[in-house]
This record gives sequence, structure tokens and C-alpha cells, in this order.
Amino acid sequence: MRGADSPSGNTSKTTKAAMKNQPKDRLGQAVVSLIFGIFGILFFIVGMLKLGFDSQYSYTTSTGTMATILFAFILSVVGFFLGIIARRSSKGRGMAIAGITLTTLPVVVMILIIGGGLVLNYMRW
Repeated sequence: MRGADSPSGNTSKTTKAAMKNQPKDRLGQAVVSLIFGIFGILFFIVGMLKLGFDSQYSYTTSTGTMATILFAFILSVVGFFLGIIARRSSKGRGMAIAGITLTTLPVVVMILIIGGGLVLNYMRW
């Protein structure tokens, strides 16, 4: 029996529609983006310091140094995309923007270093 107190099928449809229009909560992605940005910068700095140390004492770089720099690059790229996705959320928007900023720095510097190395290698020919 449907009475005045029982919910009708119409209210559940409007509730679903109202929930569908709300932005998704992407606070977790914003936090992960920020953490990946911090660790990306730390690994990048450690890798570059180790690269400088290796170049002073030998002409080859260790595999661990290259793995650290590659890991920093992967962390930064993943954190950048998570920050872009989380930026649209109402919660954690500031953390997402901070994550985007922190992950952009190592990626841009690495691209400039790789590009500079390619240009210098090309000019040597």
C-alpha cells in the first residue's frame, strides 16, 4: 500500500539524478598527486646529486642513479595526471594544484636536460 509516508518511485529517480550532477570527491587523488610531487622532487634531487658525484670520479653512471631519475620521472608524470583529474573536484582542489605544481618542476627540468644533452650530442657530430 502506498500512502503519504511511503516514498514513491519518483523520489528515488530525483535523488539519483541529484547525486549524478554533484562533482565526484577526488580528495584521495589530490593527496596522492601532492605526495607524488614531493617524492618526485626528492628523488630527482637525489638522482642529480648522485649523477654529479658519479661524474666526478668515473666516466660512467651507475644503474641505481639512472633508476632513481627514471623513478622520479614516472612519479612526477603520474602525479601530474592525478592532479589534473582531481582539480575538478570541490574538495582538495588546492592540494591538486599544489601537486600539479610540484610534479611539473622535475618533468620540465628533466625534459630540458634530455633536450640539452641531445642538442650537445648533435652539435658534436
